[in-house]
Amino acid sequence: YDLILCDFTLPDWNGLAALRWVRGSGYATPFIYLSGTLGEDIAVQCIKEGATDYVLKGKSARLPVIVRRALKEQKLREDHERAQKRLHESDQRCDIAFRSTPEGMTISTLPDGRYLEANDAFLQMVGYPREKLIGETTISLGIWVNLEERASLLAKLREHETVRAHEASFRTASGKIRDVQVSAER
Repeated sequence: YDLILCDFTLPDWNGLAALRWVRGSGYATPFIYLSGTLGEDIAVQCIKEGATDYVLKGKSARLPVIVRRALKEQKLREDHERAQKRLHESDQRCDIAFRSTPEGMTISTLPDGRYLEANDAFLQMVGYPREKLIGETTISLGIWVNLEERASLLAKLREHETVRAHEASFRTASGKIRDVQVSAER
């Protein structure tokens, strides 16, 4: 259903029980009370429990405006939920691509080179487990053999926003030196 209009006083039931059943069943359908007996305290309780709005029968001229607003808000919520779902799916695909790429990749902060994320290829290349690398800096781990190479990369990156195939030497966790080419984007 697109919308639920409900009186508050129902035979063998009341509007609050109906609202609780609808929300408890997982429906997010706009739920509007149209009642002549709904008091302000009960109306506030109903809104707190998930009712969209209420209209007193003596003021039913408000009903079309409230219905249009409720349907518009519902469409916005549904659009937002669809967008959130697509974003989550996209994030999952990007995460899979990042982690499975055979080239070593990291995400780190620019000023201090603090590792925020690294793929498995990079972890294998430098010999650090993820929990020892993430949150640490390139300097604290001593990964750059020559800090001037890092400074040169950062200068190029600040100037051009993209650097490709910058020659450098990395020190692995075991102390072995590896010649690498670093590409980066700001």
